This record gives sequence, structure tokens and C-alpha cells, in this order.
Amino acid sequence: MTQQPVATTRADAELEHHGEVAVLRLCRPEVHNVVRTATIQCLEDLLAQLDSTPEVRVLVLTGRGDKSFCAGSDLRELSELVDRPKGLEMSPRMARILDRLEKGPQVVIGALNGSAYGGGCELMTACHLRLAASTARFSFRQAALGLTTGWGGGLRLFRLLGRSAALRLLLTADTITATQARDMGLVDFLVPQEEVQSAALGLARRIAANQPTSLRGFLALAEAASSQSREPAEAVERQLFAERWHGETFWQQVDAWKRRKGKDA
Repeated sequence: MTQQPVATTRADAELEHHGEVAVLRLCRPEVHNVVRTATIQCLEDLLAQLDSTPEVRVLVLTGRGDKSFCAGSDLRELSELVDRPKGLEMSPRMARILDRLEKGPQVVIGALNGSAYGGGCELMTACHLRLAASTARFSFRQAALGLTTGWGGGLRLFRLLGRSAALRLLLTADTITATQARDMGLVDFLVPQEEVQSAALGLARRIAANQPTSLRGFLALAEAASSQSREPAEAVERQLFAERWHGETFWQQVDAWKRRKGKDA
């Protein structure tokens, strides 16, 4: 019998636990899963809950519905804020959420069930891998609105795509197809829309089947590669390898391999 996932549901988002895999889902498809103040609070609460479940190795980030992953900030809510500084408070809070996704202990897979615009594109850059519906569209809309990126997604885009490709997306505010996004490296995998969740869970389970010490090590190595020059990053790689070479997990796997070889002899 398949075990049913354990879910924590809020008005704007929900967190499902599937053993070593968790799914964090934006839950307002009727407004394209836009982010409002209540959404930020939900994400903060659910990520804090996730921090207390160290057995989760992989997190799948997705949206509800078949049209939109996330269309960025809720402009209607922002337009009704009389006190403009309160609107500005959203930026550092969302930046911290994206930092938590990128630099936290779980591998994060973006399961892009639909299109992403503006801040939604920023959100997807914080994922380590991105799997998208083949019908999805993507656009960094900030320039068309007289804004720049405010959640850290601009800098991530430069690291992800390089200067020229990132500037092309940011300066033009063009909308690109899922195929174009894959070809330029913004998206890693394309699947039919109805297969996004199952494909993301399948990928997550393949990753989660590996040793957590290695998964955390490769995340640390990815961070060093993107934030440090060559020699310091090489030192990090050597240190990570040495720690795992001397750790219990590797030698337990070696002993298990020896036992299997002995049985095959």
C-alpha cells in the first residue's frame, strides 16, 4: 500500500512530506500563485517547519494549477499599500526565503507546473535544478514595470546564464518559451504539463536515494564554485572530500560492497 503524504496546509502554501522528499506548493492558482504578504509568512513558517525535519533530503518547489508556477508579486496588494515602505519590506523577506532555498540543507528542485513572470522567475533561480512544463513561458518583467530584481534573482541569473544571456532577458523583458529556456540553461528538463509533479518526484527520489553527506557536500561545493575564486574553491573541494573520506558513511558503504562481493564469489 502506498503511504499517503503528510501535509501541512496554509491559505497560500502547503508542505507535503513524502519520507525523504518534501513538496512545497504555492496554492493560489486563481491568481497565478502570486506572492503577497500572507504568502511570505506561509513560506517562512513552512520552511521553519522543514528545518525541524532533517530526514528530508530533497525539496520540490511547485505551484498549484496547470497555468502558472508563480507570476511574481501581488501588484493589487502592493497598489493598495498607502505606506510604501511596507511594500519594500517584502523584498528582504523574499530574499531571505530564496537564500534559504539555495543555501539550505535540501536539494531544491523547481517543478515549474506553468509559466513564471517577474518574481516568479527570481524564485526559480534559487532552485538547484529546474524541471518545467513544455507549455510554460518565462519572462523577467521587471524592466517593463520600471523595476529591477529585488529578491536576489538578478545576481543568480548572471551566475546561472552568464552576463550576456542574463542581460538579454533582464533588459528586454521578453517572454521566452520553455524550449528556449532549456536551450539557454534556465531550465534543465522539459516534460508534458500533466507529468510535471510525477517527474519531479521521480527525480527527487533518485537524488534522495544517495547518501545525505554527499548531497550536502555537493551543495557546499556548488556554493563555493559560484562565490569563490578558483583556488579557494579547490580548497573547499579537497576539504569536503577529506571529511567524507574519514567519515563513517563512506566506510560503511565500502564494507557493504565487500560483503556483496563476497557473496558473489
